[in-house]
Amino acid sequence: MSETTLGGDAERWLQLDRDVLTALTEEQPQRALSVIGERLDWDLGVLWERDPDRECLVARSIWTADGLEAGEFVELTSAARLAPGEGQPGEVWDSLQLCWRTHFDHPSPFIRAESARRARMRSGIWVPLQASDGLVGVLELLRRSDREPPPVVLDGIRAIGQLVAIYLRGTALQRAAIAGERRLRAELERQVADRTRELAASQARLERFFSSDIIGMFVGTFDGVTLEANREFLRIIGYTATDVAAGAVRQDRLDLAESSPRDAIARQQLLETGIASAYEKELVRKDGTRVPVVLGAARLGDSPTVICFVLDNTRRKQVERDLANLNERLEGLFLERTAELHASQAETAASERRLRSLTQRLMKLREDTGIELAREIHDVLGSELTGLKMDVSWVLRRLAAPVLPASEVTERLSGTIHAVDRMVSTVRRIATELRPSALDDLGLVATLRWWAREFAKRSALEISIDAPEHVPMSPEASTALFRVTQELLTNVARHAGANYVEVSLASLDDAIELRVRDDGVGIQRAPTDTSLGLTGVRERVLALSGSFEIGRGDVDGGTVAVVRIPTPLEDAAR
Repeated sequence: MSETTLGGDAERWLQLDRDVLTALTEEQPQRALSVIGERLDWDLGVLWERDPDRECLVARSIWTADGLEAGEFVELTSAARLAPGEGQPGEVWDSLQLCWRTHFDHPSPFIRAESARRARMRSGIWVPLQASDGLVGVLELLRRSDREPPPVVLDGIRAIGQLVAIYLRGTALQRAAIAGERRLRAELERQVADRTRELAASQARLERFFSSDIIGMFVGTFDGVTLEANREFLRIIGYTATDVAAGAVRQDRLDLAESSPRDAIARQQLLETGIASAYEKELVRKDGTRVPVVLGAARLGDSPTVICFVLDNTRRKQVERDLANLNERLEGLFLERTAELHASQAETAASERRLRSLTQRLMKLREDTGIELAREIHDVLGSELTGLKMDVSWVLRRLAAPVLPASEVTERLSGTIHAVDRMVSTVRRIATELRPSALDDLGLVATLRWWAREFAKRSALEISIDAPEHVPMSPEASTALFRVTQELLTNVARHAGANYVEVSLASLDDAIELRVRDDGVGIQRAPTDTSLGLTGVRERVLALSGSFEIGRGDVDGGTVAVVRIPTPLEDAAR
C-alpha cells in the first residue's frame, strides 16, 4: 500500500495510525518507522530525539528498506549530535515547520547529503515532533524518488508525527521518573548510613564517658533504686558493683534526713524540666562516714529513670576549712598587731599595709579557688550533662519499655545494668553485619548458620537452616541472599509474633530458591512501596533478575517468603 493507493482513504489512514501506535506501545520505534516507510513508499527513516541534558538531537532509531545499501549514512546518522540549526533536523528544530527537499544540492543544510546521494536518496521530508512543553524530536524520511508527496500525505505524516511525539514525551517522562527514583533511593540509603554512624558515635561517647573516672555517675529510678554505677561513684560512697547488683545501694541509705528538702526540689525540677540543677549535699558512705558531694541529674526521656552526676566535694570542703582557719589566724594576728602598733603611728601604718596585702591575697586565693571549682562544675555538670542528656535520651527513647506497674517496671529496668556493655557489643555486631568475613571465607550456607545462631540469641526465635553444605552461586548472589535472609528474619522478629522460623535453600535446575517460613500471625496485607525493608529485598532480587513473593502460609497460618535467583549457565554446569 503506497501513498498513491492510500490517497484520501480515511479507513486506510486510520489503520496506518493504529499500526504505528501499536508498534510504539510495544516499545518498537524501528518497527513503527518500517510501517510508515513501507506504507508510504519511503526507503529510509530516522527518529531523532531531543536530549535535554546535552540540548541536541540524537538518533533514537533508524530503519532502512530491504536491499538498500546505506551503511555509511546509517553510521554517520548514529554518530551525529545535532544542535538547533545544525543540519536539516536542526533547522526544523529552529523553525518548527515541516520541510520537504529534493536533490540536497549545496548549500543545503543537509550535512549528510553526500552520503545520502551515495545511497541514491533523492528527496526527504522532516517533521517536527512537538509536545505541550516544546519540541521532543524530529521524524526524518528519505526515498529514491523526487516526486512531491500530495497534501493529504503530508497531513497524514503530520498526524503520525503527533503520535510519535506523544510516544517520545512518554518515554522521556518515564526515564526522568526512573532517574528520580534512583536519586531518592540513593539519598535514603545515605541518610540511613549517616544515622547509623551517628548512633555508633553516640554509643561510643556514652561508653567512654560512663567508664571514665572524671566524675561519679549512676543510673537510678525515682523510687531510689540504683541500677548502675561507674567506678568513681562507687569509690565515693564506698560500695562495690556487687552491692549494686544485689540492690543494696538505695537512696534512703545514702541520704541524710537534713538533705530531704533540697532533694525534693531537685525531684520537682526533674519532673518539670528534665534537668536538676547542681547542688551540694552529703552522702552516707557504706562505713557510715559522710562525704560532701556536688550532685546534678537528668531524666532519661519520659521514663522514670534518671542519670546522676556526682562530684566529690571533699577537697573543696577541706580548702574552705583551711581558708576559715587561716582567716581566723589572720584576724587574731590583726588584733595583736593592732594593739602593738598603737604605740607607733608609722609602725601601725606599715602593719595595716601588710594586713591589707594579706587580705587581698586571701581574697584572691578564695576567688581563684571558686573560679576553679565553678569551671569544673560548669564543664562537667553543664555542657557535658546537656550533651550527654541529649545522646542518652535519644537512645533510651528507643530502648525504654512502655510504662508498666511498679513491680514490672523494677523487673524490666534491671536489664539496664548491662546496657553500656551491650552498646559495645552492638557496635561490633553492626560492624560484623555490614560485611561478615565468613561470607567470603566459608560461603553462604555456613555464614547463614552462624548468623542464625547469633540472631536467635537476640530475638528468642527458634531458627532452623535446611540447606546443602555447598550451593554453587556467584559472589553477588551469595551477598544478596545473605542480606535478604537478614531482612526477612528481622521482619519476623519485629512483626510476626512467631516462635519458630524455617529457612531453606535449594539449588533448582535453573535457579536458586530461598524460602523463609514462620509460625506467626501471618501477613495481614500486601506489602506497599512504603515498606522500606521489603522494598529493599525486592530491589536486591530484581537486580539479579530474580523474583520475590510473600504471603500467608499454609492452613496452620504464618507467613512464607520465597526468593528465586536465576542460575548462570556456567554455574549450573558446575
